Amino acid sequence: MANAQPGALISSAEKALLLACLPERQRRLIGVRKPMHVKGLLQYGLQVPSLEVGRVFYTDFGLQVAERGCALAVRCDGREMDQALLTEGSRKQLQFVSFAVEAGSLPEWQRRLESAGTSLVDAPVQSAQGGLWFTDPDGVHVNLREDDVVPWRKAAPEESMFNFGDEI
Repeated sequence: MANAQPGALISSAEKALLLACLPERQRRLIGVRKPMHVKGLLQYGLQVPSLEVGRVFYTDFGLQVAERGCALAVRCDGREMDQALLTEGSRKQLQFVSFAVEAGSLPEWQRRLESAGTSLVDAPVQSAQGGLWFTDPDGVHVNLREDDVVPWRKAAPEESMFNFGDEI
């Protein structure tokens, strides 16, 4: 950039650096949007060849497993949020990832996704409805929901010997 000739084009990285140096008010005046961020991971969906094998494995692993329609929901003991959703399919694969976003932000997320050429799609699993759905560049479904991330529970003293800190 230091050796650029008058009227020369700058790279997108150089443009981003220049715009990042501008105060928020000036970025708004020239139409530069503030980046949007997710608040946290809510859940992931995993397709497995056998729900029964998945049920036995995750139960033996110490997790709670419950039926949710044609799927199995998996969560840590004492946690009030399903952390994984297992569905049955021909092979094991990541099916979706759900993220929490700020309340009231879904219309802006939708506008930005569609203006970037990203199409909204239907939820891949009936048990995971709600929010906005689209696919990432690798074809994995991504879900944005206006949900709160459930806090981790405090670990009992006998559990913390295998954990870092006091939360699970």
